[in-house]
Amino acid sequence: MALQASFVLTTDYDQLLEATEGPPTRQVYTWKQADRAHADVKLGRRVLFKVHGSAEAEDSVVLTDSEYKRAHADPAYRLVVHYLLAGNTFLFVGYGMSDPSDLDIILAENAGALKGGSLHFALLHISQAGVVRRDALLREHNIAVIPFNDFAEVVPFLEALARA
Repeated sequence: MALQASFVLTTDYDQLLEATEGPPTRQVYTWKQADRAHADVKLGRRVLFKVHGSAEAEDSVVLTDSEYKRAHADPAYRLVVHYLLAGNTFLFVGYGMSDPSDLDIILAENAGALKGGSLHFALLHISQAGVVRRDALLREHNIAVIPFNDFAEVVPFLEALARA
């Protein structure tokens, strides 16, 4: 299934998304190339932004607290994430919506942009959807939770969304 979104942010280090789409259809950047990713996104180019780095670029991989802090301290990284969150609708897939070293920081740093922008969505398994504070996600970050019962529902949901 080809991803129709013009940009995709991922925390994956591998090349699974690139392989899923077939021949290169989008430019791949890590957080260390955030300035170039930002420029391409602004030009409407298709971008895959690997916010935790890529296994192919060892110096870009983010695993430890100090590496998270270094990535979040990068002005170009913060700028592109803010730009994307403020002007687009996001669908969070594969996150538990709680990650104190990364996602929570991004959400907190961009709370104003999130609340003042489009409604965002988080596709969460019912076991996770019950754990997260749904009301707080909606109130503080403008993120509505879409719960699902069975992981087999995810691909058909995404395919239907791509057709819509």
